[in-house]
Amino acid sequence: MTALRALQVGEIDFLYRMDAGQFFEDLAGPPSWFKDKYVKASWYVPTFSYVGWNMLKPKFQDRRVRTALALLFDRKEFVDKKLHGEAVLVSGSAYYFSKFYDHEVKPLGYAPDVARDLLADAGWADTDNDGLLDKGGQPFEFEFLMPPGNPVAEELAALFQKNLKQAGIRMNIGTTEWASFIEKIRAKDFDAVTLAWIAPLESDPYQIWHSSGAGPDKRGSNHVSFASQQADALIELLRLTLDEEKRKHIHWSFHRVLDREQPYLFLHTPKDF
Repeated sequence: MTALRALQVGEIDFLYRMDAGQFFEDLAGPPSWFKDKYVKASWYVPTFSYVGWNMLKPKFQDRRVRTALALLFDRKEFVDKKLHGEAVLVSGSAYYFSKFYDHEVKPLGYAPDVARDLLADAGWADTDNDGLLDKGGQPFEFEFLMPPGNPVAEELAALFQKNLKQAGIRMNIGTTEWASFIEKIRAKDFDAVTLAWIAPLESDPYQIWHSSGAGPDKRGSNHVSFASQQADALIELLRLTLDEEKRKHIHWSFHRVLDREQPYLFLHTPKDF
């Protein structure tokens, strides 16, 4: 018996972490059996979803390519159609509703023409007229790794795959059981991966972003091997600064580094139901 069915027949009193389809479609209205017994509620949680580019892979080492890939995914369409509009698009790793998130940094929009120009500047072109961009005789093809049993990730991957195909990029979707999935992330044995981070109202960027965690032999949270001297300096300064207003501005400066470098395709902060 599913949890939703158990709720319907009165076997449980509280159901948490429904997916958007259950919340907005199965409980649309809501149905009569629901109205007299239950209340529907939703709230934002301190998390963000992302696609991470493995910068140990040559094709993702060019900032123009990472930016182009972000411009090729219609995030607004995904949130509107697949999440029923119940998420906010983000452009950095600080919690969206905290003072440490710089709201002046707007998320990149869907701009395939701009993306194509960036890819061309980076040397990617369809030289053999097979419909795929290529460079140095190699087609632009990569694997998109996602966790198993996640319907939202599956829908995201399908839309992203469609968007990229239109630009001449082949994205293969890969999944594996959870233990193998985590091992591939720790070993940095992937091209691109979709995951989410949960953070407090103010988080220390060191764990995810400091260059000490970059490199093929590092198995920590910097699984995309992001490395930036400017980012390191801001992260280290943040650890030495006690004044909250100064800390806020350091976070904002760091946010702008992430926006410029695009180590992740920053997606959204969703609601829980």
